[in-house]
Order: sequence, then structure tokens, then C-alpha cells
Amino acid sequence: MKRHLLPALPIVLFCFCAPAGRGLTERSPYRLDPERNLIAGIPARNPDGTINAVIEIPAGTREKWEVVESGTYIEWEKLNGGRRVIDYLGYPGNYGLIPRTRSGDGDALDVIVLGSPLTRGAVTPVRVIGVLMMIDSGEQDDKIVALARDGAFPQVRTLADLEKRYPGVTSILATWFRHYKGEDGVEVSGFEGRERALEIIDRSITAYRGAAEP
Repeated sequence: MKRHLLPALPIVLFCFCAPAGRGLTERSPYRLDPERNLIAGIPARNPDGTINAVIEIPAGTREKWEVVESGTYIEWEKLNGGRRVIDYLGYPGNYGLIPRTRSGDGDALDVIVLGSPLTRGAVTPVRVIGVLMMIDSGEQDDKIVALARDGAFPQVRTLADLEKRYPGVTSILATWFRHYKGEDGVEVSGFEGRERALEIIDRSITAYRGAAEP
């Protein structure tokens, strides 16, 4: 099913805009410049066992922003001469990347942080609880599922905890990612637990280090 570009309207249920994170400068309505590199300048792991997530798209919004490959700024993606807006419901969580990682599609590893909307450009420590296994356009495109360290769901430690306390959340995530691109080849094979997610993160950190070596 062919998707069309939608106008960049605010999502009233969540917020009228997603302000820039601390240390970011708004160069234009389409670009944010950080004080540090958002990929190379931030560690993937923290001493307390949490993972750092760089937020590109706040929960509930549809504007498709991303950190560029160099990590030097965040931009609102271009599409067909305009700016890309997801032709579906807003993102079901805060979407972003784990710095200093390299995933199967060559980009930084994706992460979705459940809970209230976070600020675009924010770097937040998160607790990993699982991974949504996906293939997009023939490439492995897994989504790490995480919770903000000091945010919602303090008693949730695993995907089983999440499903027990908040039934249907995993189904919402799987349904959203299966359909948000229409019929453009996204295959969702299901969830795996925290240990598998951490294995994927470790492998992605190793891949990043290998790619960064001269």
C-alpha cells in the first residue's frame, strides 16, 4: 500500500511540540545541533548497568527525525521534497538509538523507551527489558525495548512483568511496528527477553568498535 506525505500537524493528545534537549541548539525548524556528538560522544553503557538512549522521536509524535550517521546533529528527514511524517498513529514510545553501536542495517541500534514523552535530543539512561525482532526491507532491524531508569514502570524488570502488570502493551508494540510503513516489507517475528537483548547490544557495540578502527 503506497503511503503519502502528511502535513506536519501537532499531536494534541501528547504535546504541541517536542522541545530540544539540554545542550542542543535549534538551527532551523528542521535541525538541532548538539554540544557533543550523539553517537561517538556518548557511551553505550553506564556503570550502573543501564544503557544510554538518544531520543529522536518523542512518544505520541509522528515527525520522523533522526541523528545523522556522523552523529553531529538531528534532522527532520526529507521525503519527496517535503518532510517525513509517519502515516499512522504516533509512536507508541520514545524512539531513538543506542550510541556507539552498529546494527545489522549498518545504523546505530534502535531503542524504544516506554513511558511519558521525553524531549527530542535528550540522552537518558534506560533499563533494558527485551527486544522486538524485526526485518525491514530484507535487513535485520531489531528494536530494543527499554524503560527510563527513573521513569514509569519502576517495578517492571522483564517483558513478562510488563505483560502481567500492563496487559496488551507488547501486542500494541508489535502491531504498530508491523503496520506503520503500510505494506512496505516490515516483518515482525516476535519478542525475546532481556538476555537476548543484551547479547544484541554487546554484539552491536563490538561491531561499532570494529568499524571505528582504522
